[in-house]
Parts: sequence; C-alpha cells; structure tokens
Amino acid sequence: MSEPTLLLVEDDANVASTVSARLTAEGFAVTHVATVRSARDALLRQRFDAAVLDVGLPDGNGFE
Repeated sequence: MSEPTLLLVEDDANVASTVSARLTAEGFAVTHVATVRSARDALLRQRFDAAVLDVGLPDGNGFE
C-alpha cells in the first residue's frame, strides 16, 4: 500500500520544515508549497489525500 499524500501549505520555512519532517517520519508523502496560488497549481497536477493549511498566507488564507 502506498503512503498517504499530503499537501502542506505554509509560508514560514522553519515551520514547514518541522511539520514536513514530522509528517514524513509518520509515513506521509508531503508536498510543500508556500502560497495559495502554488497550492491551487499543485492541486491541478496531483491528487492529495489531505491538506494541512496555514491560515495566514502572503496571497490569501487557508480558509479560501
């Protein structure tokens, strides 16, 4: 069985690195992006099982 895929949308590089490392250690395949636009592009290219979203992003918010 393949590992679950997660989209991590976080603009703070330190937070993204920490969260990504922890999720990867737990068996998830993590794709990290830093903006709403990048998240939308990633969603057009790949199917994810779940997303972890930052609320405050430079070009919008995680609620969008």
